[in-house]
Amino acid sequence: MDALITVNGTAFPDPVQYDPSVEPIGNWDRNAKGYLVGDLVGYKAKLTLAWEFLTGVQFKMLINAVAPFFVTVKYWDAAEDGYSIKQFYASARSGKLALRRPDGSTVWKGCAFNLIER
Repeated sequence: MDALITVNGTAFPDPVQYDPSVEPIGNWDRNAKGYLVGDLVGYKAKLTLAWEFLTGVQFKMLINAVAPFFVTVKYWDAAEDGYSIKQFYASARSGKLALRRPDGSTVWKGCAFNLIER
């Protein structure tokens, strides 16, 4: 079975939170009557991802995989009920240090970031 998410050929561990969404993009505002006016440009995919616990090696791999501004992501696309491959960029990456062992290895908790379609 393929990984749920692959970035530039690197398979990610399955996240505990995988929330795909499709978001409208465009330029709009409300007029004096409160009606929405503007131009819909299109729709873009967004993946909200989180991992409960990762080793330091795993977290480093995720951070390095999304370090380039744009990355190629193969992901399970709910709109296709199958895999899609698109260009994405990553939001801020976060995690909390849960454990630092005497040998220097670490465990991280609550690791998360979003991938947003280019």
